[in-house]
Amino acid sequence: MSLTCSCDDALESPLNSKCDAPDFGNQIVRIFAQKMTGADFDGTAGNTVSVEADWQSRINDDDDDRIVILQNISNGLMPATEPNVEEGNAVPGGGKEVIDQPRTITGEAKYLSIADFGLWDKVNCWGSIRFWVLTNRGWLFAYDITTGAGVPNATLIKKSYAMGGIGVKNMLPFELSWNDLCEMKPVTASNTYTFLQTIQASNVSGSSV
Repeated sequence: MSLTCSCDDALESPLNSKCDAPDFGNQIVRIFAQKMTGADFDGTAGNTVSVEADWQSRINDDDDDRIVILQNISNGLMPATEPNVEEGNAVPGGGKEVIDQPRTITGEAKYLSIADFGLWDKVNCWGSIRFWVLTNRGWLFAYDITTGAGVPNATLIKKSYAMGGIGVKNMLPFELSWNDLCEMKPVTASNTYTFLQTIQASNVSGSSV
């Protein structure tokens, strides 16, 4: 069974079996982001997505290979979206044609330290990034199910720090957006990636970004 997203692939029947479907989670709790100019996971030695040491090396890097952790995320949601569609005279022979699929992840970062304010300000300078997400069930979602390559060409937008009043924790909202027909995919069994629930940069303690 092919797990790619290519129009050259033969069509196959989705199983959609209730008894076999795992619980992937329903909320994003961590996002891992990297510059597009950094080295992606590709399954080779030192670049294997399931190896904790390879993640730790990327997280501790001090160049474009660095993977940044966005953690302590509340309301990490990925709502359904409608594809961009052309129709009528814009399509040879009429009918409708799906062009692409805009996608968005929204959330709020909680528990910011004084240092975190400056680190989140740098998000505005990031430009195009690739990313991976970890769900509340410990599943890692990536772009390529085989290599674990990250979702490419995304934009992370930092919004303004929000004070919601007494009885509500202050939060910093953000929006992560990208555009692709292919879905993110769970890379493999969730217990392989339990280390991503707690992994940190060696020179940063408790920082949100």
